[in-house]
Amino acid sequence: MSLSLLAEWVNKAEADYQSAVALHRRRKAPLPDIVCYLCQQCVEKYLKAYLIAQGSMPPRIHDLEELLNLCALYDATSSHGCHWCKSSILTPCSVATLA
Repeated sequence: MSLSLLAEWVNKAEADYQSAVALHRRRKAPLPDIVCYLCQQCVEKYLKAYLIAQGSMPPRIHDLEELLNLCALYDATSSHGCHWCKSSILTPCSVATLA
């Protein structure tokens, strides 16, 4: 496991989260689509960081449920915990489905 690669994914996830919170708090000209996109990106990057921490290289996908299923290979309890991933609420906000 590369600690620098893991840290990079975590730092990017945190930046997405902080950006989503800041944009969500805007009173003038709210940007809910961008907030949703950033939330999806945050979750995706944390799931990929988890896979890296397990010694696995994450695939280049944006499907949160599929990533969660990969995480469940290392910890079966992870498949129970993410309502946002399993219900496909955030996956449609990913870059792959915006086009």
